Amino acid sequence: MVTDDTVKIRILGKSEMPDCDCRGMTVFANGNNIRLVGDLVRRAVTARLDAKQERPETRAFKHDPIKMVLDDRGKYLAAIFTIARAYMAAGQPVPSEATPLAGFEEWSKMVRYPLMWLGLEDPAKSMEGARSLDPQRTSLRELIEALARHMGVGKEFTAAEVCKKAEEFDLGNRGYRNQDLFDALSRDGKRVSAKSIGNTLMSARDRVSGDYHIEVVATSGKTSNRYKVVSAKGEVAKPRGEEEAPI
Repeated sequence: MVTDDTVKIRILGKSEMPDCDCRGMTVFANGNNIRLVGDLVRRAVTARLDAKQERPETRAFKHDPIKMVLDDRGKYLAAIFTIARAYMAAGQPVPSEATPLAGFEEWSKMVRYPLMWLGLEDPAKSMEGARSLDPQRTSLRELIEALARHMGVGKEFTAAEVCKKAEEFDLGNRGYRNQDLFDALSRDGKRVSAKSIGNTLMSARDRVSGDYHIEVVATSGKTSNRYKVVSAKGEVAKPRGEEEAPI
């Protein structure tokens, strides 16, 4: 809805899915301790409100911001258009600190860059905070780090070999010898298998984390797939020591 011109949305209670024009649309959502996940991170800007009190719903305000805008809507619209017009008159300079945001070039040109041009903070900066809290990215980072540590960088391995390494048991400590690898592959502490690990590796392939990614070396219906952790920059990866992760 935020990146396409039109989308098909099913009408509640019906089988009809008409085309809906999404141009010029903004989607709002709120909630408590929301975390954006996966591709939604790059499609949203966030604002976090903290009243620093137990019952924020009982706060009293001197002004109603919605009523203020509705009572004098023209003044606020004029201010917005003035900002955009002034930026265009200045030649639409791209702020040096601005990073590209694929899929939102027009929004950046008419909303993001004018605000940065005025000296305000980058509206898209909140994406970095959301990205750091994304559980999918955290899981991917932990997986690649564990594989690089225990299977090596640039060395080929199979899902079965990873499974064997992950389930090595330490009788003395009564736990897995390579706990970080097991945790990165297991769901809720359950046993892992070559099949489940293979599915995990295939779903994570070519996704970059910390300049490294999992590469599929060979795929065949007759032999097991082989994988390796390599540099996403095309550098010649050097094997690391057992105690050092490349990330």
